[in-house]
Amino acid sequence: AQPHSTMSSSSCVVSCPGATRLAQRASSAASGTRACATARVSFRHRRLPLVLVPTRAFLGLGGKSKEEKALEEFASTNLGKRAIEHAAKGGGVASMLEFGKKELEAVAVASDGALVDAKTRILCATLINKIVDIPLINESTEQLIAIKAVNVIADYLEKELEKAGINEFFQGVSTMSEKNVDKWVANAGKKVNDAVDLPMLDEDQETIVIEMVLKLIVHKFIKGNEKKKKKGLLGR
Repeated sequence: AQPHSTMSSSSCVVSCPGATRLAQRASSAASGTRACATARVSFRHRRLPLVLVPTRAFLGLGGKSKEEKALEEFASTNLGKRAIEHAAKGGGVASMLEFGKKELEAVAVASDGALVDAKTRILCATLINKIVDIPLINESTEQLIAIKAVNVIADYLEKELEKAGINEFFQGVSTMSEKNVDKWVANAGKKVNDAVDLPMLDEDQETIVIEMVLKLIVHKFIKGNEKKKKKGLLGR
């Protein structure tokens, strides 16, 4: 993924010398080797190159970020309460995806503007937070990092949807088998990963987060299309 700034001005980053992702990539390039991210790794025991320190907390200042406010608002809703309760049970990627798909079916509409709306973003982040663990970071900070990551992906997808159009972007997806949808997600995920860089996550974690967001959004699109067709038939 091409690096670019995704951190807000309210955060400062402390870098550990010689351990950034760019340095690691440069080292791999110099030795003629390429890293393989096909295997899932244990995130709890991996050392990360960066440590995120919220500037307000570092300086002892008060106030809440827009992400913190959005989280509080989400947690007070029925959807938020269900999501938090389910996430607390654990269960891995499959469990989080199944829950997310069921919840998004209820609000699915065939509209690009609604595909990656605020509630969908925070729902994705809440579920992702229970899958990807970042060492040395507390739960509340992890959730903020998850939201930032989802926002980077969602912002990119919104731009692509605007350029291509929703039907062109998801061309053929509605009639695909589940296996082929997974292949579509994997291919689309590679393009997204090449275009964005997610703060505080390594390559393996980026792949998991990007593919989960895509799978939930694709499912929402498919179910929204089904509702649109059904409504059209009933209106005849």
